[in-house]
Amino acid sequence: MRVVPENASKETPPVLKKLPKKLVMLRPRILQDSLPNFSSKFKNPCYFDTKRKMHCLPYFFLLGAPKCGTTDIWSKMTSHPHIGCVVKEPHWWTRKSMDKGKDTLAYYESTFITQVISNLSGKGKGKRMKVITGDGSASTFCHNKMWTSFYPKHRKAGPEYIVADVIRTVLPNALLIVSLREPVTRLYSDYLFFHENERKSPEKFHKAAIAAIDGFHSCLNERSLRYCAYTPVDIKVRLHIGLYSVFAKDWLQRYPRNQIMFLRLEDWKAKCTEILPKIFAFLKVGKLSAVKKLLILRN
Repeated sequence: MRVVPENASKETPPVLKKLPKKLVMLRPRILQDSLPNFSSKFKNPCYFDTKRKMHCLPYFFLLGAPKCGTTDIWSKMTSHPHIGCVVKEPHWWTRKSMDKGKDTLAYYESTFITQVISNLSGKGKGKRMKVITGDGSASTFCHNKMWTSFYPKHRKAGPEYIVADVIRTVLPNALLIVSLREPVTRLYSDYLFFHENERKSPEKFHKAAIAAIDGFHSCLNERSLRYCAYTPVDIKVRLHIGLYSVFAKDWLQRYPRNQIMFLRLEDWKAKCTEILPKIFAFLKVGKLSAVKKLLILRN
């Protein structure tokens, strides 16, 4: 990603020279040249390349986990007039950034640029600059596919670097929201959602869950818990996603605690009216009037 600070030379920022090679090879498309120097004109992380073309990345992430109420949370939080988002789950960091022969980064950035520039119709640039954008891909929290091809020597401890390292390198000030749910309920919801063409039943779910648990125990006999969490053997049911502590620990080792907000779906269902304002405060967006807040909660 060839970028330079505004009105600056084309020298590679020193920070790039300090990046471990093993980290760069994980996502070279965004780490191979230099890191963004974000403009202070925008609250959202936006920068200009050597041709003065504008680029934008997300200000916040609704990381997941999958089937933990992220769609409802996203729908309500993005109704705020200062939060401009179109696509909830681009899955860029975990999946599409690895697509070969496609300039997926340009497409990913374009979705945020549009919102920063034109989401608000208020008067003057000052108001427009307040707009923030987000990425609600539920895969970001725990998916690190193909990691064994990058780090084949780490087959006991798990991946040396993960998607969280890449995001932390590019967006160190990002704000992160994680929604979790009682693991068994999440697992059954996940089972019902995927494999649309298959006939499903509680009995089939039970059988698949038992097989997944057996496979997980077999993995633990030879590998670490972290390895087994990042290298799932389950197919019919995604048992590993419920290992929240493994993934939460990794994110907390990369981001300060005050940049991560944890939610429980059970609490969100019971106290949505109390939690939503806390999300807005966490994201540092303006408070809403009682009427506007009521309209959002009705959606």
